[in-house]
Amino acid sequence: MWKRSGKTTKDQKKTTIKTIEKMEEKGLQLFDKVFNAALKLPGAIVERDSFLANEFAKYQRTEELQGKAPIEVYNEAIVDRVAKDVCQYHLTLATGASAISGIPGGFALFGTVPADIAQQYYQLIIVAQKLAYIYGFPSLLDGKNGINDETKNMIMTFLGVMSGVKLANDMIKKIAMEASKQAAKRIPQIALTKYGIYNTAKQVARWIGISITKQSTGRVASKIVPILGGVISGGMTFIVLKPMMNKLRKKLKEEMYLLKDLDQSKSFSDIIEAEIVE
Repeated sequence: MWKRSGKTTKDQKKTTIKTIEKMEEKGLQLFDKVFNAALKLPGAIVERDSFLANEFAKYQRTEELQGKAPIEVYNEAIVDRVAKDVCQYHLTLATGASAISGIPGGFALFGTVPADIAQQYYQLIIVAQKLAYIYGFPSLLDGKNGINDETKNMIMTFLGVMSGVKLANDMIKKIAMEASKQAAKRIPQIALTKYGIYNTAKQVARWIGISITKQSTGRVASKIVPILGGVISGGMTFIVLKPMMNKLRKKLKEEMYLLKDLDQSKSFSDIIEAEIVE
């Protein structure tokens, strides 16, 4: 009986590994392109204090949110209601924008597919920041109300939770636990290393990049048929984004009480670099 040589099997494994690595690298590049394009759109960066003051205005006591997590000021039901309203609002925006971009149809519009996906991630990036603030994260912005590498990596981690990436879920849990220790000042330690978040963000970017590539194929097909393409595109956006937003909302709610006593006057960057001294 003929047997495959060990060398051939090894060569096949090497080829498979190289193929996967190329796919991951291509996915990383694609995600970076979409992510950075979305960040350049107006309103992509959310300022914590003004956002929370606006969202909780009808519940009054917004002046108490300065330096505090919303759960310290309002009960859990109110916090959840605001979070769900934010998700619904941005889901409506994303669905409508996607439907409009799908209406004209025709091969000439194949170039609009990346823009369609970028606007989805634009909404997800905004929702990620808003949900983070609602459930107790401090400001993700630097001193100039801009974004730095830590901000980008943290947002990528939130997107990973939305996409069901276990590594991202684990990182959120770790951040909440370490932040809780820092708030209590139990032991001298560095709350969280930059490397941990950076490594998680890169893994998430590769995974999402591959997912975007697959998603793009379906979006191209949906735009070929005028009018109907808009309905399909909008429907696909709703089906994809709703569970993504809910995953992050539920995960952040799980960790909300660990973040309750965190000093909200500090930025996220300050917290992950801070060394605790008893």
